[in-house]
Amino acid sequence: MSSEKYGSLTIKELKEELKTRKAKTSGRKKELVERLEAYESNFNFGKTSENAADFTMTLPREKLYFDLNSDREFPCVTSANVCCFLEQYDKQVEKISKEMYKEKFLIYIRSAIENNLFFLRSACRAEMSKSVTYKIDISFDSDGHVHQAQCECAADMGPSAHCKHVCTVLYAATVFGNSRNVIVEQTCTERLQTFHHVKKFKGSPLKCKQLDIDGANFLCETNFDPRPQHMRNAPGYTDYFRNLCLSSPGISKLPIFQTFLPANARAVAHDHDYFVYTPEQMFLSDFGLNNVDKAYTSKVERNTQDQSNCALWLHERSSSFGPICKATDRTDKSNLAKSFLKPAQKLRTPSIMHGKKYESAAIQEYETVVQTEVSKCGLCISEAHPFLAASPDGIVNQNDPYLIEVKCPYSSKDKEINEITVPYLKVENDKLTFKDNHDCYYQIQGQLYCTELSRCDFVVYTLSDMHTITIHRNDVFIDNMKEKLISFYDEYFCPAILDKYYYKVFEG
Repeated sequence: MSSEKYGSLTIKELKEELKTRKAKTSGRKKELVERLEAYESNFNFGKTSENAADFTMTLPREKLYFDLNSDREFPCVTSANVCCFLEQYDKQVEKISKEMYKEKFLIYIRSAIENNLFFLRSACRAEMSKSVTYKIDISFDSDGHVHQAQCECAADMGPSAHCKHVCTVLYAATVFGNSRNVIVEQTCTERLQTFHHVKKFKGSPLKCKQLDIDGANFLCETNFDPRPQHMRNAPGYTDYFRNLCLSSPGISKLPIFQTFLPANARAVAHDHDYFVYTPEQMFLSDFGLNNVDKAYTSKVERNTQDQSNCALWLHERSSSFGPICKATDRTDKSNLAKSFLKPAQKLRTPSIMHGKKYESAAIQEYETVVQTEVSKCGLCISEAHPFLAASPDGIVNQNDPYLIEVKCPYSSKDKEINEITVPYLKVENDKLTFKDNHDCYYQIQGQLYCTELSRCDFVVYTLSDMHTITIHRNDVFIDNMKEKLISFYDEYFCPAILDKYYYKVFEG
């Protein structure tokens, strides 16, 4: 075989060729190609041991693959499905993968169906050397969730490959899900000839410091001071300049203000006791904790409908009603308040990833069973008490609207739903009901208060079962909970907010 053709072989074919020559089979694809060329030019010198077989996915037969187009049956792969798969490895579809797709690094994309799984196969050119290609295989379930992935590059083998080549194919799958169309590399017959086109000329303009102009070197000095010599370093000029800056309107956003020490915030707060509202109260109002209107709450709800993928939701996330209401005298409530002010982290534990992966599937099954449509719901802020907020999983907008809250317990993901497999459920009058001392019950009653609704359907979903429990608004429970939350806000949460954002006593 000609050495020029080795670059078009797959890694598996390259290793088979090396095995026939009793050569080493480990390394990147580029190294395998160079090794084969070296063996061919040196008449197969040397013999080394072979490597153990690498992991390979169980794939359909080659004849079952067909080019991916709008006529092919394939699930709708969404960005949320891709993010759910990549978040396990602290990764996302990066800009380089999107650019590789747009610049047609993918040679082809083909699909196949076997054992209720949908397979994608593609060949992607290497970023640094387009003569080298890598074969990528990805499998999806019927809901568009990624099942397995593998790539021939040295960075990833499988079954959980997440290199940039895999990300490029995943991005192509999301594009196909939206438009039922993908772009791949053009063949030679698809491109028009361009030999008669005038070639572009690129040149760099001459830099100013290279111009032969009298005085150019003097003007290019980094320490150039335009002031006359007798006005430099004048006594009292620093104070004069500071007062001038502080007294000038509209100048406060200039970088020069970073050189001035801030005022004593506590002295300022106590120096203006003649105001109708204290500076602290005005700060909390600007912070959106004292007074909000309908327009603001509606805007926040709209902008946070993507829940945990939304940065605003991470900032304005709901307080933990359960831990606050169940706090005892032994609880350090000051530290509890400070913990709510720490930046929210995107946790990637198996239980959270499982819940995010199957939440949409649970809602779809609920819609099918109940024959209704569930709309997304963002962060709902209470107009009466803006420091209280909650984020339901969905809302059913009909004559009598109600909320949807979904739980996908990871510990019981393959089991039937009962009071043993799901610890926050109990049997009452031969029916599964919710324990009213569990944090989730506080969460749901808080959601009903913030949204001013009277009912919530609590959906428990596993891979083998689904159960719906209707929870009604409990005004007595809400009044008791609200009293504790308001007390916690006034005594601990407000001071913590002022210490961090107004007085800047602590960070975190």
